[in-house]
Amino acid sequence: GCLGARRPDRIPRYLQRSVLVTVLAMTPFYVLQFWAGRILAALGVQAVHANDVDVYSRIMIVTSLLSIVDGHLESAVVNLGFAKSSSLNSLISGLGAHVACAYIFIYRWDWGMYGAALAQATVRACRIVIWLVVAVVAGLLRTLFIPPADGERLFSRKECREFVAIAGPKILSIYCGWFIFELQALFLANIHGVTREALAAGAIWIQFESAVAASQTGWVQTTSMRSLKLLGKRDERARKAFWIFTALATAVVVCLSAFFLVFQGGLCSFVSNDAMVRHWLRQIVWILAVHAQTRMWAMLAQSLFVPLRRGMIITAITFVSFYLVVTPLVVVVALTDRVTASVGVKMAAVVGGYSVGNLLQAAFGFLYMCRMDWSAAAAVISNRANS
Repeated sequence: GCLGARRPDRIPRYLQRSVLVTVLAMTPFYVLQFWAGRILAALGVQAVHANDVDVYSRIMIVTSLLSIVDGHLESAVVNLGFAKSSSLNSLISGLGAHVACAYIFIYRWDWGMYGAALAQATVRACRIVIWLVVAVVAGLLRTLFIPPADGERLFSRKECREFVAIAGPKILSIYCGWFIFELQALFLANIHGVTREALAAGAIWIQFESAVAASQTGWVQTTSMRSLKLLGKRDERARKAFWIFTALATAVVVCLSAFFLVFQGGLCSFVSNDAMVRHWLRQIVWILAVHAQTRMWAMLAQSLFVPLRRGMIITAITFVSFYLVVTPLVVVVALTDRVTASVGVKMAAVVGGYSVGNLLQAAFGFLYMCRMDWSAAAAVISNRANS
């Protein structure tokens, strides 16, 4: 928005302020996350599983801090006209570093849940390094990190209130969405009759799911930033740009999913040399293609809500879709025998059920985008950048 309104001088303070306030806002959640394992143990979860969650959650605190820096750098770099670097970063970190780390940490070194958490932290660190390299090569270091001598203060009541109004709902929405990964691991571990091999296959699926999410980040950010830049200029092409980028992102995911489905057997053989692990993984790995498409649609459909001061709508839709609709259904199917006694079907319900939540989010978000007054939206973005 500030670039579209021709105020690039505000970028360093925006970046610094947003990172610091985000970390402060997240501190209470980090405290809870630090004690997640003991909380689960107190709720009756088996000690062996609670200990795994404990270690995983603590490592994920580091991952979260890295993610905050990563997200801010990506937003700034893409806004400054280097959108292709976002796609390149997603490709290298998501389909390169993430797959490599998951293979080495989990398969080769057999670190289990510890390896799963370290893989995600390593990927985020890799993304930050790539952004810094891009900033150096493109000569963006001063633009990103050094504010003008007569610039605005780092903290002010007005800007902090603005940040809370915009970022608060976004943080809640992110936690609502990413907590699903924790629930999936918890549900898989508590399926009646699940074997260690089946549980390992479920953990591999969740890692693939995280890799897909990382690889899609660049496409979503590119769509969002391009639309916001045009809105900041009050350019009537913003609406057209949003739908074109959405269509292109969808086409890319469809092509990658088709490739994935064709070679899913080879992928299962690559990630595990255990015949039973491969057996269980083959029963659920195809769901990744469905999940990738529905997740992309959900993210694209909601990408403009926060800057348009509609962030609480995202939080509400995420909560209703995932926790009031999908989670009860998954619990009934996966943790009871009322629907089926098949472990394979229960695993499929756990890893695939949340695609339904993605579809609900996407349907609402795209409907809102179709009915939105884009001229009024442009006024909101432009006025905030110049205030």
